[in-house]
Amino acid sequence: GTLMAIAVAGSYNGVAKNATIHSARVDSDCGTGISSGAGSFAFEFIGDHSPRPAVANWSVSRNCWWIFCGFTVDDAAAYARQQGVTVVVAAGNHDENACGFSPAHVTSLITVGASDLSDQRHSYSNYGSCVDLFAPVVGGGGTSTATALVSGAAALYLQTNPSASPSDVASALLATATQNVLSNVGAGSPNRLLYTDPPVLSVSITGPATVTVAGSKTWTANAINGEGPYSYAWYRKVDYWWPRGAATCHYDTAWQLVS
Repeated sequence: GTLMAIAVAGSYNGVAKNATIHSARVDSDCGTGISSGAGSFAFEFIGDHSPRPAVANWSVSRNCWWIFCGFTVDDAAAYARQQGVTVVVAAGNHDENACGFSPAHVTSLITVGASDLSDQRHSYSNYGSCVDLFAPVVGGGGTSTATALVSGAAALYLQTNPSASPSDVASALLATATQNVLSNVGAGSPNRLLYTDPPVLSVSITGPATVTVAGSKTWTANAINGEGPYSYAWYRKVDYWWPRGAATCHYDTAWQLVS
């Protein structure tokens, strides 16, 4: 959960750094892992009570024989989506057809497979017509991390399009995805790779705009939307004057912040 939250909105390398994360419990009281009942309740609660706009990230996928496709989590995830929540789910890590997994087979949700740095489908990633797009994963993050990256991209879109519906968000992500660059996507899979525009890097600087040569001053620079590089410029301003009757010229020197 924490790792997925970092991928979605981590302050250092998350996709949507300005997004707010809210957690929802999806495990059982017995500590035995994901509970279909708890997961269903979480989706229903998010659908009814979460602030808008909202994205729900579900980095879990189970064989339909285990939690019966068409019930519980499937219905609850579809309900949250009907209530205006963009729901992004994992295709699964079994190298099988995602249409046999829950809730990956629900067509109204955004189902995500995983690709590697060589632009190939990861050998473990599920595939098929129920997959909407792939996202790149380094190491063993699986389709869970790929899903989180797409959730972050959905949040970025909603930041600038807060009234967009889940259908609008899905259409935008699919329209901007890079087409036909992946290999071995698997039978029936779309050849779409997640794409987001790079963030606009900027910096805010606080401190005196002009200082004299004597003494020391402090400036504070705060990065916005990611790490640098950033540059700062000052220029030296010198004012000369010769008072009437004086034997020497007088001048003032100052450094002034430009940018």
